[in-house]
Amino acid sequence: MRFRKHYLADIFKCYAVSSVKINGETNLIFAGEGKDAGMYVFSGKNFDKKTTIWENSGGTMSISPLPEKDGYFLASKGFVSMVEAQESHVVIVRYKNGSFSYEKIADLPYLHRFDLLTGEDGTKYFLGATIADYKENKEDWSHPGKLYVSEFPEDLDSNIKLELDVIKDGLTINHGYCKGIYDGVEAGYIGAKEGMFVAIPPKVKGGSWQVEQIMDTPISDMAVIDIDGDGELEIATISPFHGDRFNIYKKINGEYKIVYSYPVYQNFYHTVVSCTLKGKPAFVGGARRNRMQLFVITYDKDKEQFISSIVDEGVGPSNSFVVNENDREIILSANRQIGHATAYYVE
Repeated sequence: MRFRKHYLADIFKCYAVSSVKINGETNLIFAGEGKDAGMYVFSGKNFDKKTTIWENSGGTMSISPLPEKDGYFLASKGFVSMVEAQESHVVIVRYKNGSFSYEKIADLPYLHRFDLLTGEDGTKYFLGATIADYKENKEDWSHPGKLYVSEFPEDLDSNIKLELDVIKDGLTINHGYCKGIYDGVEAGYIGAKEGMFVAIPPKVKGGSWQVEQIMDTPISDMAVIDIDGDGELEIATISPFHGDRFNIYKKINGEYKIVYSYPVYQNFYHTVVSCTLKGKPAFVGGARRNRMQLFVITYDKDKEQFISSIVDEGVGPSNSFVVNENDREIILSANRQIGHATAYYVE
């Protein structure tokens, strides 16, 4: 696998990344985490048109597309730092009549990750994970984070105000999240010092959420996919918090065990996502210290071994997102440590 790098723009503390469709065309979204950071959308044939959503009011940790409507997505704001996150909140961004607008739909201090999940009956739910309840300083983890949920309306143009309920508390350094399948249904995977948990939406509207613990080792971030094609999901993890270990777990005899560890020492691993590239299931990973690599891991069935490929080095990605289209595949990377929004075409 080869990768062609396409620099898009400098973005202060570039942190979050995603994409949306507008009029059938892919648009890329990048946003910064700093107080004076911004959010920008890149469009056009070579993504050479840059549109500003906001500037000088950053703190974006997560972006969640709303594919039901062109140009609509959710984003967080106000998470300026691990300590200055009391003002974090969620906004809905709407593209109408050729321009973007946004409005707040929920206040949620210390919100680090969030997403929308769909229950078995089709009901949509907001799931938000707070990294803490409050922090006196960077090293203060004495007020654990929580999981918040709310039903999410079908009418995306309505006056949305989420009413949040807590389904799980006591999650110290509640940092990691990914959407995935668990026991055949859509669920949210959660990583904290206490381990990995899975939040499962109600089977029917008005029912109860389930939260199950599946690992007890500290987990910073994770992603899930059946990378070896045996019908069972593997889990790639970063551990501990902002840690120096990038592992892949497989369920063996009912217990998750490490079957692969990325061999390059790098502190502050931060990004891990699952995807398919050139028809192969893959994990994309990255680290923000030492060699600051962005890399891809696949599985060779014939050789029965994991294969790693370096996408880039010295860039320090915070988060990544993969775009799959009929004629191209693109790894989007928020290269936080050098402040670059970057696209890598898979060739």
